[in-house]
Amino acid sequence: MGKQITYQELLAAYNKLLMENEFLHKEVDRLQALLNSKDIPMTQPIMKQHLSLEEKVSVFRNLFKGREDVFARRWYSRTSGKSGYQPVCRNEWDRQSCDKKKYKCAECPNRLFKPLVYEDIYR
Repeated sequence: MGKQITYQELLAAYNKLLMENEFLHKEVDRLQALLNSKDIPMTQPIMKQHLSLEEKVSVFRNLFKGREDVFARRWYSRTSGKSGYQPVCRNEWDRQSCDKKKYKCAECPNRLFKPLVYEDIYR
């Protein structure tokens, strides 16, 4: 494990951040004054406050790129307390194709990965 931080070290880091915050506020004020002195209009970034669910999913998909032919789902075992991620299989819990008692998912001959679609991100 890493070294535990003392109260004095934490206080010193806090005070350093306060000073940096004050410096940055002064810098913003200075730059705004400079813009005003040069008659440069300050524009605010155009941000839409409320995104529809479709827009939120689209933003998420654009920010987090990865494979679209497979994705992982989190699992949790109440008995052991363990958790993790595993690829989503279309045949999971299908009694014809999935024999969980006989095969682990990674060794299953009927494993069929589910591609990532809008509904999976939405959920």
